[in-house]
Amino acid sequence: MKACRFAVSLALTALLCSASGDGGHAGCDGPGGTCTSGHDQDDPSALQLHKGQRELSSNYSVDPDEADKILDDFANTPIFQHIQNFAAAAERNTCVLTPSNSCPITNSSVFKPKNATKVYPGGKTQCLDGSEFFFEVTVGNPEKLHIHFQAGGACWDWISFKKPACSLYAVENAPDGIFNLSNPLNPLKDYSLIVIQYCGGDMHAGNTEQKWGKGGTMVKQVGYQNADAAIKYALGQFPKLDNLVISGSSAGSLGVQFWSGKVIDLFADRQPDVAVIGDSFLGVLWPADMVEQSETWLIAKYKMCNPAVMTAAQLSKCNEGKLLLQDVFVDSIEAHPDARFSVINSKADGTQIYFEKFFELTA
Repeated sequence: MKACRFAVSLALTALLCSASGDGGHAGCDGPGGTCTSGHDQDDPSALQLHKGQRELSSNYSVDPDEADKILDDFANTPIFQHIQNFAAAAERNTCVLTPSNSCPITNSSVFKPKNATKVYPGGKTQCLDGSEFFFEVTVGNPEKLHIHFQAGGACWDWISFKKPACSLYAVENAPDGIFNLSNPLNPLKDYSLIVIQYCGGDMHAGNTEQKWGKGGTMVKQVGYQNADAAIKYALGQFPKLDNLVISGSSAGSLGVQFWSGKVIDLFADRQPDVAVIGDSFLGVLWPADMVEQSETWLIAKYKMCNPAVMTAAQLSKCNEGKLLLQDVFVDSIEAHPDARFSVINSKADGTQIYFEKFFELTA
């Protein structure tokens, strides 16, 4: 049984690797093809750019021209252009959550098999540009559920927001790779799918406001509220589960590292078989002696010290300014030995290199 489960985990990993339409940095040469590195496809110039940053890593007073050049370089990478150009080929049904309408997946006039429906939860959810947040629901087998945290960059200061280096509004998820539910080779083709759209620029974990708007006005950065609304909806709509897959690409991979342990716990009463996949982003910073200072600064910036997600021990460490995202993920892995955790990542991933370079210059 364990060998069979491992094979399924590998199959999921290989197919997610091909899901470039979602923003994952890794790519494959077709179904079952060889996975290569991500956005840069081992571009040596990207590696040289990364090496050249070592002299700048301790300089935290950024030259605006240098910052703009780095972001321009990043904006020209294929993955960022793809994120900005996400659009559904056809109109999608919508449903607005209200006290009198729970948007039940059994409503076949709104939720059609193999077709995504946009659900607007309202409440405290919102995108960085002030527009409405939505998540997408595709109904398949109601006892098999795939929850995916969407990609979309990151924003941590007014420069990254102004460019922008993150998705400011919710966009439909492209039906590519693992999301192509008509592909007979897709091991998740029969699963119900919830895609948590990403428009907070905060790893799906922020719960704060930032003074980045026009004239110094406040903008809401509430990726936690957005993700929480989608997860609570899933809990209400899928009361019985045999299988649960939790995945995320790019910034969504960081969301998986933050959320996966909590999501597994929330669905534990259903005793599903669980697989977790983080695709193409690890929070690797440089230099080594600045990692804790830089990462804890970002966690504080997004106000991620959240008792609704973290354990008591994690929350205490977070409030002391000592918790790293990898601590949360490792705790999740150790606390759930029956779940299978997979990570797809490349040390030559151009998008991660660009983000790390720009973050070092400004954080």
